[in-house]
Amino acid sequence: PSERPRGLDRDEAGNWLRWMKAVPEPLVVELSHYLRDAVDSIFMGDDNIYNMSGDETFKMLRTTKKEWLDRLGCRLILMPSGSELKQPLRVPNGGLAFGKLLYGGAKRFRLLPAGKNRPKRRTSEVVATKVKVDDSIPCWINYGGPDRKYEALDMGSCAVIEFIILPKGETMPFLFTNQRQDDMALSQIVWSPFQMFKLFSNADEETVVL
Repeated sequence: PSERPRGLDRDEAGNWLRWMKAVPEPLVVELSHYLRDAVDSIFMGDDNIYNMSGDETFKMLRTTKKEWLDRLGCRLILMPSGSELKQPLRVPNGGLAFGKLLYGGAKRFRLLPAGKNRPKRRTSEVVATKVKVDDSIPCWINYGGPDRKYEALDMGSCAVIEFIILPKGETMPFLFTNQRQDDMALSQIVWSPFQMFKLFSNADEETVVL
């Protein structure tokens, strides 16, 4: 965050963080509708990134606003220490999943077929840890295709957020229509993501940081 929360905001943030770190099982929170609202406000503003009107922007992208927004997704993944998602994450070929570790430590990996009647094998394992509050862990990109999973390291609870962009013609499925029957899931939480996260400019580059 660009600045630490103060007063009541800090108390609310502390309460929600304690709740997030106390989940007993892996939990996936659907935040896609918040992301679409935020993106919609950027594209439809008078001073958007292309310095064009909203209609002109989508015409240049050869799509409609609804088609573009329906391709976007955002999920918050909470895991207690040492746990692993029971259900793999899937993004179709041509899609991108941008991930960032918010706290704790997590291992991410892909699952590839291992042969007939054999369980899928792990591959491309990568570990990320955030020891201090001020540590800024670089984001990563997962390309669509093989199943993916996250596993919390045995060092405490962890949280990962993913921003997903699907290829043209695809629609981001709602979390509860994706048959995630083995992991706990929430359609939303009371703590608004607009208070939970904040973007600020990187002084050295023309980028923003979560």
